[in-house]
Amino acid sequence: MRYLGAAVIPVLLSVLSAAASFRIRRRARILETTYMMLNEMKLTFEYACLPMYETVSRLNEKSSYSETFIPECKRLLDSGTDFPAAWSASVSTAKGLSRDEKQKLLQLGGFLGTSDLGGQLSVMDMYIRSFDEYRKEARLVSKKYADTCLYAGLFCALGIFVMLI
Repeated sequence: MRYLGAAVIPVLLSVLSAAASFRIRRRARILETTYMMLNEMKLTFEYACLPMYETVSRLNEKSSYSETFIPECKRLLDSGTDFPAAWSASVSTAKGLSRDEKQKLLQLGGFLGTSDLGGQLSVMDMYIRSFDEYRKEARLVSKKYADTCLYAGLFCALGIFVMLI
């Protein structure tokens, strides 16, 4: 029984540290993708002047945005939901974003398609800058803590294993 505990506790600690490291890296990746998506949306508004349904459809065609809320938004738009409701429902269920980031995206969705092109571009610039800050912060946290978290968990697991044996 003692050896079972000596094996289970370090394995559990290793798995938990690997999961924490994965979440940190995933958040940085999702914010990077969201930032790129917002830039592409702005460029689509600026140069193609497409309606929101077409803009979301174009974004959905790209596999790089499959981790974002865009596929869910497209699915809701295809089912007949209007854009603001589809955007807010898909952002609300998005994974990997903080409450503040979701709130910013919800605010953006409420503004898109409701004003002139110049107003939309100005608002998009503001939100792009905001998500650039989130992205930089998440990248810093990922560089600083993702590997540290993983190795600290493995080191502690090894220490516990040695102490229990």
